[in-house]
Amino acid sequence: MISIIIPIYNAAKTLSTCLDSIVCQEYSDYEVLLVDDGSKDESAEICADYCQRDRRFHYIHKGNGGVSSARNVGLKNAAGEFIAFIDADDWVKPQYLTHLTATPFADISIMGLTHFGVNDKVYAPKVIGVFTIVDHLPELLSDISSDRFYWYPFGKLFRSSIIKQENLFFDERMFYSEDTLFVFQYLSKATDISLLSSADYMYNLPSEDRASKFRMDFTQFSVHYKLMNDSVTALEKKCNAKINEVRYNINRRLSRCFISYFKSIKEYSLFKDVRQQCLSTPESERMLSNLITTHLGIKTKALKYTPFLMFLYERIRTKYEI
Repeated sequence: MISIIIPIYNAAKTLSTCLDSIVCQEYSDYEVLLVDDGSKDESAEICADYCQRDRRFHYIHKGNGGVSSARNVGLKNAAGEFIAFIDADDWVKPQYLTHLTATPFADISIMGLTHFGVNDKVYAPKVIGVFTIVDHLPELLSDISSDRFYWYPFGKLFRSSIIKQENLFFDERMFYSEDTLFVFQYLSKATDISLLSSADYMYNLPSEDRASKFRMDFTQFSVHYKLMNDSVTALEKKCNAKINEVRYNINRRLSRCFISYFKSIKEYSLFKDVRQQCLSTPESERMLSNLITTHLGIKTKALKYTPFLMFLYERIRTKYEI
């Protein structure tokens, strides 16, 4: 059986479309865990309707704690041999579960996804088949990193026994890329990976500026930076190979969020406080140096001036729309 975990927060406008797509699945051996993260709209009523009509649907209400806490509640209550995630504003094609279960012997199956909303674009693996993670993961990640679909927990089938044995959960200290961290931590514990050509997951691509939405100060950036880079290091140790392109892409995504915070600073006194944080320890200096190299594409030894250069660069770029 597959346990499908759906975190829900004020999703009344899209939830029925999502749940209807699950009801229409060709593959029928599943349960659906509807984890309501303290919604204030009609999401609860919609969930109740589906639970009444289909015994496979189960409603769980919790106080608002974020998407990671909702997914974690789902993991704790999942009874299936496999785990799948679907977001409440997305939907899946009828063959979604059928395709994901085509290679049930693999520890993780990954398919592509189709963006809809802002643009319609299909992202799917370029290499198809079942591969051992130790021997092939660096090559596979290098091949698919530009397509980004491996960042997300959806479009994948996880083995419950690995999640339970390794005590894997979504890190609730993070509010950005926590799903990528979970996937990478799972890959570091798995043995083999199945890549599928289908792209049955319909992903509602958000239109907002994600860097602004997930803006983070340097303390938040430091937490995200360490957790994400530690997960890449664990994969590199498992495979005895470097995954430089993946590490670069991760740091680039995080740097955008910190740079977005930097752009929002209006008072120089606050900037001075941030500057002090950035240079407070050798570790923070190293992170800052990597951030500057990633974001601006430059390398500088004048690290003590780097925060000021960042501040000046963003003020000029914002004013003149560089």
